[in-house]
Amino acid sequence: DGFDVFAGLYDVSSEMQQHGEGAMYSDEFADYRFSFAVNAASGEQFQKDGWEPWPLDNLQVGTQVTEDGYNVELKIPFKSVKPLLAPLFKPEMGMFIPLKIDINDNDGPDDPFGDGRTMTLHVGGVENDQNWKRPFTWGWALIGGATGVQDRETAAPFTALLHRNYPNPFNPTTTIGYDLGADGYVQLAVYDLLGRRLRTLVDERVKAGSHRVLWDATNDKGKIVGAGVYFVKMTAGDVSFVQKVTLLK
Repeated sequence: DGFDVFAGLYDVSSEMQQHGEGAMYSDEFADYRFSFAVNAASGEQFQKDGWEPWPLDNLQVGTQVTEDGYNVELKIPFKSVKPLLAPLFKPEMGMFIPLKIDINDNDGPDDPFGDGRTMTLHVGGVENDQNWKRPFTWGWALIGGATGVQDRETAAPFTALLHRNYPNPFNPTTTIGYDLGADGYVQLAVYDLLGRRLRTLVDERVKAGSHRVLWDATNDKGKIVGAGVYFVKMTAGDVSFVQKVTLLK
């Protein structure tokens, strides 16, 4: 058994071009795979790239294995990772970093269902067993709040959050996800570079939870709007988010 945490140690607002569509996973670009084997044949160990032992300075690990499963908590010092493209990376409140979490349950040949892997869970981004290779499909994590390893407390949920659209770039449709911490009125609209509203996607009271909406970049005459950069703006209560999206032809 084990889990993988795929994280990019950079702020997505920096718009690093190598992380666009088609870019592949590589720690050369400060995309990392933090793995931990739990109760595995190789023993419990922290790993790089899913198999190579990776000793890091000041790594804090806590595991609890029960008959029903296991709990694992990690605290990984960024200074120990030393990403090549972000040697001075410093996490700051409000920063977004790419994040994807995969959990695998491998019971080997003794598995009663006849398959070595009976459970795979993907958290963040598009659920595809090869998307760990594609940073542009990962979800985003907002840095903020306390850590569970440090004081056993979890950060309070944010009232609202606009997720990265996928695919991006796109043609002619893209899916936009957003979260709402409580029932409330939501406005979600698309604007051009001049600030003109092109399409209203949501303008109503929405229940708390995770939601997705599709933007079809065709006009009333069935033609795709001009290729280029557009902005998606979400307003929920007294908070708002803006995200840049790219339409290709």
